[in-house]
Amino acid sequence: MRLRDTLITYMLPLLLLPVLLFGYLSWQYSKQYLQQLAFYQVESELIRQQQRLSETVLYHHTRLEMLVQSPRLSQFLLYNTPDAQAPLTRQLMQFRLEEPSITAIRLIQLNGDYVLTEPEATDNSVIPNRFRNKYFSALQGMLEESGFFLARDSDDLPLQFYFARKLYISSLTEPRKLWGYLVVAVQPQILDDIVSQQNFNSQVT
Repeated sequence: MRLRDTLITYMLPLLLLPVLLFGYLSWQYSKQYLQQLAFYQVESELIRQQQRLSETVLYHHTRLEMLVQSPRLSQFLLYNTPDAQAPLTRQLMQFRLEEPSITAIRLIQLNGDYVLTEPEATDNSVIPNRFRNKYFSALQGMLEESGFFLARDSDDLPLQFYFARKLYISSLTEPRKLWGYLVVAVQPQILDDIVSQQNFNSQVT
């Protein structure tokens, strides 16, 4: 009996050690697997969000370019008469209504003055637009033909997402020259929607 008890005392740890070691290795493997899985899911979601953001920017830039090519816009820039303004105003209204996220469309001269806005501006402030609008300096600093940025009209107004395109005029008697900018203001909610959508399993840590 004493010999058996002695053998059990010495053999039991030897028998349990492989089981404990296997359990520890399995736990470590499972932990690393879950961490890698969580990393992969987060990485995939970030890539998907980046793709959606790129697609959104490309979508608005494409529509802006289509508007820039409008003959009605060209006529208005050349002549700026009521007869030229009326059809362009209707086109801008239709353009805005087709995309609910658009809050405003503006034609802005190089000095910062609004020439045409849709919807019609109701601000009666005597301060020039170039001093009130925080994004005018971004327009002036635009090196490319088009750009986009986050800004606000003034300190007391919310942020807007702006898509801008340089506008040029030319005629038979004058060379092509920069007239100003076509600016489309879009609700920044489109960015919040992209970032807030979490399709990966939040339970994995």
